[in-house]
Parts: sequence; structure tokens; C-alpha cells
Amino acid sequence: MARKARRARYHLSLLDAHSLPKGGANPDKMHYKELADRVSFFKKTKEGEKTMTDIIELYAAKRAIETVQKTAQERNIELAKDLLSEGETIERTVRLSKLSEAEVRELASKLTA
Repeated sequence: MARKARRARYHLSLLDAHSLPKGGANPDKMHYKELADRVSFFKKTKEGEKTMTDIIELYAAKRAIETVQKTAQERNIELAKDLLSEGETIERTVRLSKLSEAEVRELASKLTA
């Protein structure tokens, strides 16, 4: 639990440093009470730290999944280009690269142009 709290404080410090006006998110110096109350909750309570940690971990997991999917798609496109340049059929390229037939046909037309 201490590790999560440390991580939440770290991520809150990143927010202070990168996405907030000069002076950070010091709730005591904010003009709008509603915003100050929310920032105070996230920065000064255990529940707020846990909430921020959970949100940041979900965001990180989502980004990791997106990165894996993008990398796999790029790898499949490169594989399809290689197969097509070696003379493989469109059907076999679709099967091996896991790309749609339309995507493979588009790559094939670009390679022959």
C-alpha cells in the first residue's frame, strides 16, 4: 500500500510540474473553492491518493494495450509487404499477416505502382 501511495504522490507531482500553472496545484492558493476542494482531496487524503493511483494505473494499462496493438499492426504490415515483394499470393499473405484482404490489396497496389 505504501508503494501505491508513493506512486500516486509521484504522479501528482508530475501533474504539478507539467500540466498546471506556475506554482503547481496548491489548493491553498487556488481562487476557485470547488477546484481547491477536489485537488485537496486528491493530494491530501489516502482515499484521494488511492483514487489517483487507480486512475493512473488504468491509464497506463490502456496505453500499454494500445502500444502492443499498434506494434503488432505495424509488424503485420511489414510482414505483408515482405511476402508480397517475394511474390506470395494475396490469399496467403492475408492468412499469414492477419491483415484484411482489403488492406493487403491496398499494399499490393502500392508495391506495384
